[in-house]
Amino acid sequence: MMGDSDEIINVGTGIDLSIKDLALLIKDCIGYEGDLFFNSDYPDGTRENFGYDQINDLGWVAKKELADGVSEVYYEYANQATNLYELSTR
Repeated sequence: MMGDSDEIINVGTGIDLSIKDLALLIKDCIGYEGDLFFNSDYPDGTRENFGYDQINDLGWVAKKELADGVSEVYYEYANQATNLYELSTR
């Protein structure tokens, strides 16, 4: 699917998520049991609300929930890292 230019287009679900909420989502997805620490100077964290209208206008829609995508990427990366480590120790 191509737009009319070489412009970079944001891709995402369009769901507004704070950095803290994203960090907690990742923590849950990967099974991390440690603590997370946040800068108390920014108690509300930061939010990035990218416009996804342009990609949606091209017909693109997210097919996965964010948590599912994070889990899949993490476990694929961990699997590849394990395979590379095993190859390097032969």
